[in-house]
Amino acid sequence: MTPPIIGILVSTSFILLFSVVFRYERKNEKRILREMRESFDNIVLYVGTKSSFVFKYMCRDVFRQSIHYFFHSFLSGVLIFLEKSEKRVQSALHSNKTIAKKSSRIGANRNKLDEIAEHKISTALTDEEKKKRREEMLEM
Repeated sequence: MTPPIIGILVSTSFILLFSVVFRYERKNEKRILREMRESFDNIVLYVGTKSSFVFKYMCRDVFRQSIHYFFHSFLSGVLIFLEKSEKRVQSALHSNKTIAKKSSRIGANRNKLDEIAEHKISTALTDEEKKKRREEMLEM
């Protein structure tokens, strides 16, 4: 026999047994194995009460915990975004500081004579222009 058929037969036999016992008790107005059945009743009542409490607690708080988890995840994402943004801003500030120091060093080392020398180089005549000017001066 297969397990499902065995399960059906066992369940049917227990249902029949319990129905016979309950009819007998109702007819005689006396419980069979009263103390043992009361202890089982107390156990079933205790388990039912605890499971009802747990079920109510879970149903009530699952929604609240889900919202809490959603906001926690959202705020964690915002925090990660802000940390990355802060690192980018810090690196930009650091590179700007480096560039500013370099430019201030270059500007601080230059004086008026350096500027004159630079102007002289940028406006210097080529060799051909110098020859032309000499020739013009000699022809005069």
